[in-house]
Amino acid sequence: MPHASNRTPLILYFLAATGILFFAVLIGNQADLDLWGRMAAGALIAQNGKFPYHDVFSYTAPDAVWIDHEWGSGFIFYHVLRAAGGAGLQLLKLLLLLAVLTIVFCNEIIQNTGESDKSEDQRHVRLLLFAVVLILLLPPLIAHSWLTIRCQLFSYLCYALTLLALEAFRLRKRGGRGAIWLLCALYLFWINVHGGFAYGFAAIFFYVVWMLFSGRRRDAVELLLVALACLAVTLINPYGIRFHRHIIWSWALPRENIAEWKTVFVHSGWIFGALYSACLLGWCSLSVYAWSKNRRQFPGAGMMILATGIEGLLHVKMLPLFAITAAMLGPGLADAMQSPPLARALRSKRFADCLRIYFPVLLLLLTIPLCAQQLLAPGPAFTTRAPNQDPQSNMVIYPVDAVQFLQMHDIQGNLWCPFDWGEFLLWTLYPRMRISIDGRYEELYPHEVFDDAYAFYYGEQNLQIALKYPTTHIIIPARMDPLIDKMRELEEWRLIYRDPTALIYARGNGSELMENRKLQPSVALDDLAGDLNRFRSHPD
Repeated sequence: MPHASNRTPLILYFLAATGILFFAVLIGNQADLDLWGRMAAGALIAQNGKFPYHDVFSYTAPDAVWIDHEWGSGFIFYHVLRAAGGAGLQLLKLLLLLAVLTIVFCNEIIQNTGESDKSEDQRHVRLLLFAVVLILLLPPLIAHSWLTIRCQLFSYLCYALTLLALEAFRLRKRGGRGAIWLLCALYLFWINVHGGFAYGFAAIFFYVVWMLFSGRRRDAVELLLVALACLAVTLINPYGIRFHRHIIWSWALPRENIAEWKTVFVHSGWIFGALYSACLLGWCSLSVYAWSKNRRQFPGAGMMILATGIEGLLHVKMLPLFAITAAMLGPGLADAMQSPPLARALRSKRFADCLRIYFPVLLLLLTIPLCAQQLLAPGPAFTTRAPNQDPQSNMVIYPVDAVQFLQMHDIQGNLWCPFDWGEFLLWTLYPRMRISIDGRYEELYPHEVFDDAYAFYYGEQNLQIALKYPTTHIIIPARMDPLIDKMRELEEWRLIYRDPTALIYARGNGSELMENRKLQPSVALDDLAGDLNRFRSHPD
């Protein structure tokens, strides 16, 4: 086991990181865009006792074959909502993020176990690297998971567990060989909650290469057998081999118009992109330096960090995987340095005490009043909210009052809607209305439908696009003034509702049914749940 003096700073950093995560969950309580659709899928399964192999929510792809690669997540979300409401979803998010953080710290303890021969200099360098990657780990995990709960959180957890097992196996730690075969059980769970299991296979095959170049051919063969066993296990899903074909096909789909699939520079701006690139370049330089000091050792850690880092650079959605990889493999780069020059600058006892004790304690002390303020604020501390209007924020808003208007007047039909609002609308309006597009686009929609929806709202804004389909109603975000001006020119569409967030148009002639509401800034998810039994007896 690590010496007690080495465990103390790790415990302090863990407590500080836990406090930061707890505060982030308390203030980051907006419902995610995809949460609604996943809960709806879970409700269909739970209430009907069978899988919805064909879609029941859209009218642009009626009865299309639906391969839901996140059905398990939706099943969990629905039951958590039914049992504990929006607070339960918040708590689930906290537990998943905390589990990832715990795995990172367990990995660091495993890495330090039995390393009593390390010099004090190397221990200081390793702790400094760990503190740096911990600080780098939290922002991507929090920012990308800022909304209430996402299916990706299960992938972050499973990916971290995969790396933990692989590292225990590589370092020949006690129980490492047994743990590597437990991945089969993990992948049985992973395949049914999220399609990100492919990244776990990429990590396993990379470690196979790592073992081969390290002269451990027997270990490489065993890892390859583990990968094959895990692949066989993934066939245990509701769709069989069709699931794998779907995943391969969906990865090839163009995603240039999906925000989270854009590059860091496009999604988060050039300043953040430059900082991220500098961070990635720094880790690569450190990896090259570590390898130059010990060329006999295959630079596997550096290559893993580089691969996930480039993926995060190209697609902002992958940033958390880079953060987890860097946090679990990055500190090990210090071990490859025989005489780390950085350590000479760390020999000051004052600096060592700051790194080991004062800095993590300061972080912890800062989070305690912040968390207390949120816990003591009026209203429930743990809640899940759907913001209705917030013009000062770039966060997602939902047409809550517009939906309540449609519900109140029992309006039925086919609703043409923006991509971002689709899953919220199908959750709240089913079975009254069907929608045109939503976040499940790669699971069932022809790509032409997504292109039409994008062109209508953000591209050429040709109003005749909506008429290619049996559209009866159109909802438009209130901020889209040019599109609203065009709608005024068409006599066949009449405005039936307007508020500061959304406008609703109905097709055909008839009496005006206008409402102008003063919006509530936010509505709790529990108030939008409605009658959950409405998903029973769907036509499949």
